[in-house]
Amino acid sequence: MSVSARIGAWFLDEAESRSAPVPSRAAAISSEAAVIGSADVAAGAGAVVALELARGSRVAVLLSWGASISAGPAAPALPAARRLARRLTERDLPALARGRLVLCLLDEREDTAAAQARRVGALLPTGTPLVLALGGPRGQELDVLLAEMPEVLVAVDANTPLGALALAGAVVAAGPVAVSWAPPGAVRRRAALCGLLGPGVPRRSEVTA
Repeated sequence: MSVSARIGAWFLDEAESRSAPVPSRAAAISSEAAVIGSADVAAGAGAVVALELARGSRVAVLLSWGASISAGPAAPALPAARRLARRLTERDLPALARGRLVLCLLDEREDTAAAQARRVGALLPTGTPLVLALGGPRGQELDVLLAEMPEVLVAVDANTPLGALALAGAVVAAGPVAVSWAPPGAVRRRAALCGLLGPGVPRRSEVTA
């Protein structure tokens, strides 16, 4: 099942969520995706995707570039997240542990950011969910990185001119693996950036090819 289909299936109405099965560890193995959006949406939406993909796993990794992230309170880091963040920082890679999330803030220079992202991916234990979140305009270096991702979620309203343009740009960079996705609201995104899935279960998000 594709990442977009799995994410769409998990965003259930509260009534449906009571009987919804939790995805198994096997379903989360080799989970990778990229999330594209505005600077104020991309990182939070990417954190939501990362933590959803980590259901049944211990930690997830979010690589964030060009996105605004507030320095709010964070959930106490799980030991596995602390160990992974320490492993990355010991190799001069920027990493913070928040709950089950390991957050890596990539360098603003695209060539450096792309190199950092590849180094993080090479250091992760097998099966660790990895999400790349890109906020705002990007250049060729990051487009090459996008093309390496198995799926790209474009967190925009594809029915608006700006959203349609963003989706078209993602399709050019990544091909048919790019899909539009209506991300969850600001509260949910902020909670995910703190390493939390957040209270309750949001209503179903639309995922369209």
